[in-house]
Amino acid sequence: MIRLPRSLIARQSCRFPPAHWVSSAAAEKIAHEEKKRSNLSRCDVIRLPKYLTEEDISTIYGVQQRYRSAHGEPHPKRAFWLTTYLSTASVDAPDGMFRHVAPELFEKICALRHSVDPRCGSSPAELEDLRVRCIELHAYARGGGGLDPKHYDSGSVVTVDLMLDDDFEGGLFQTHCADTGTMTSHQFERGDALVFPSGKYHSVQEVTGGGRKVLILEFWTGVERHCNHRCGEKEGHCGHSPSSLEHLWYLPPMENTYYD
Repeated sequence: MIRLPRSLIARQSCRFPPAHWVSSAAAEKIAHEEKKRSNLSRCDVIRLPKYLTEEDISTIYGVQQRYRSAHGEPHPKRAFWLTTYLSTASVDAPDGMFRHVAPELFEKICALRHSVDPRCGSSPAELEDLRVRCIELHAYARGGGGLDPKHYDSGSVVTVDLMLDDDFEGGLFQTHCADTGTMTSHQFERGDALVFPSGKYHSVQEVTGGGRKVLILEFWTGVERHCNHRCGEKEGHCGHSPSSLEHLWYLPPMENTYYD
């Protein structure tokens, strides 16, 4: 048994029991994860300006309407923040709505995974083998935003963000450097793509005006998923039907919000 530094224990308190004494194997695992997070924080966020055309953006909103027709309006899982899973399957689109409705755009966006900073540790062959975990359209109303500077997309390898609507105030996309503890804001305009390792700390500042809409894809080593949530099962059936909701504790719709 070995004793961990108190600073390390504090950072891991949300994922590990609040005990100062852990086994050597557990300590090595924690240290490995900390080192991995630190290394990925040094990778650059790659920006591809105007990667999406206006026609591409219109097509994405068309897929969103197709989702609503098949599954109804999703309920916000957080105040002022609505997520629509455009990779969800339907009766006439068993391979996922986005892939089915816009196959060429699907492939165009999936190609972005190869633009990730090479320092992420994945070889070109490994990037080619990655599959889509989820395709999410995030709509933030005024007051929405992910404020946790230590957020990362656990279980995924590469994350791609595409700005659909930049007519808003606030809502800056930021990344956290584990070495210095500082935050970096990234330019992100309508049609732009941002590509980064999923394990890199990232967050969105609170939206103070207008509405922020972003398409997010996560790529992982599991099979391509078409369920109506962010799946955690890399293979086999996850137990969620295409029309099921991700959580049972959704908030009711808020007044004076902006989603459309």
